[in-house]
Amino acid sequence: AAEARDAVAVAKAEAAAADAEARRVQHALEHTRRQLDVEQQRAAAAAERVERLQERLEAAHSRAASAEAKLADSEHSAQAAGGAHEAVREAARLGLRQETVEAECEMLRAR
Repeated sequence: AAEARDAVAVAKAEAAAADAEARRVQHALEHTRRQLDVEQQRAAAAAERVERLQERLEAAHSRAASAEAKLADSEHSAQAAGGAHEAVREAARLGLRQETVEAECEMLRAR
């Protein structure tokens, strides 16, 4: 009977130890699950930030392309205006020459 009582006591102690170990493992598992949830939330938030940054980057590229197109148009307009200005100056210079030639012709005819 004493051996049976000792065996029961040992079995109860082992059961208590196993129960304590199971609670410890369960607690660790719950802690790990909470950490996983937090990390998943962080990953989702980071993915949203990346998506917003990607959208901002695409919008910036679009604005840059538009600005480059406007700059090219402005440069073309400036070149055209510069060419027109140069043509006006050349015409004015030629006009002065023509007036000078006409005046010299008049002077020669007068002689």
